Amino acid sequence: MPSSRVSLAMLGGLLISGIHPQSIASAEPDLQSLNFEELLRIPVVSASNREESLADAPAKIIVISGEELLKRGFLNLSEALEYLPGMTIVRPHSDEGFINIWRGVRHNIGSSHILLLDGKQLNHLYFAETEILATFPMSQIRRIEIVYGPASAVYGANAFVGVINVLTRHSTLAHLHSGKVTLGSNQTRIFDDFYAQPLGDWTLSLGLRYEESLLDDAHIESFEWTSNRYYSDPMLWGDFTSASEYGAFRSQNRKHAFDFRMSYQGHQIALQEFQSASGYGVKYTADSVQNNDQWKEGEQVFFWQWKGSLNDTVDWQSLLRWRSSGVISPSDFLEAYSVVDPDSGLNQRVIDYSLWQNKNFSWQLEQSVDWKLSEHWRLNGGIGYERKLLSKAY
Repeated sequence: MPSSRVSLAMLGGLLISGIHPQSIASAEPDLQSLNFEELLRIPVVSASNREESLADAPAKIIVISGEELLKRGFLNLSEALEYLPGMTIVRPHSDEGFINIWRGVRHNIGSSHILLLDGKQLNHLYFAETEILATFPMSQIRRIEIVYGPASAVYGANAFVGVINVLTRHSTLAHLHSGKVTLGSNQTRIFDDFYAQPLGDWTLSLGLRYEESLLDDAHIESFEWTSNRYYSDPMLWGDFTSASEYGAFRSQNRKHAFDFRMSYQGHQIALQEFQSASGYGVKYTADSVQNNDQWKEGEQVFFWQWKGSLNDTVDWQSLLRWRSSGVISPSDFLEAYSVVDPDSGLNQRVIDYSLWQNKNFSWQLEQSVDWKLSEHWRLNGGIGYERKLLSKAY
């Protein structure tokens, strides 16, 4: 077994990483070392939902390797999107954490693009949001394929402006290990790790991530609407200011992910959980909302996938998948507002503390076939069924 190398860097915090040498280099080619013709021959899968060369893909595609993500030092996957053309990442540090405005299409709830993890859709079942991608373990990412332009013919109506397909190293048959620990300012702590181990015909792989941090509060007294004197004013918040979690600007971010898979001769069984919990940051003024409450959204997934071949020209794939997607209890919210008393006609201040929850479930069954008729012609087909149980309200 090759020895690990450990690197230390100090840049606004402490970064410690240990990576087995073969864990990155052998998985993906170094895209920067390839010439133009070699780049066009890179296989991609996101444009047509099957493998083809980049030159043959009927769409504009940008490919980012896992090695490039590590070299640039992104703390989570949302940071990589900021460098892509046509994307504007807005970070209000609110319940969503960030919003991706792609090709100028703005939205408060939902998304105009599709998020895939190894080709399987992971948009929120109820809101259709894609911010859960910020929880994905960075160490397990093999590459990202970003498809620009409508892809509704392949992925459905929500693929209005494009597709983000995150491809992982879980299908590897080799021993791999990649990990990183990050400690920084604002109580930032991140543990990110991927491990794959062959056991005969089986391969066990595990991606883990835990992250927590506080929103930088150095600016709060520079703006009237974020001043601590409003968060701590009992005339505005009553006895809530005496509670330890309230009375000052404090917005905490927590994320965790668990992605465990077992692979055997074309079969793969997976158990996944992704959860994001964010404070409300600077989205609301200090006299209207206490920002240290937590809005929690999560995804739980179980799937069985089977890939096989009838012969050299016909490949097929079966998929059975269960998902749970929703707002996790207790997601809490403390707000205050004025109402007019119907008897006296005077304004009264109301302090409202609420708990939120939203549960949604999905069962999915798919069968697809890819038939290579000749060097230039292929026939693709399949059938799919999905049953969703969606909440009508919180």
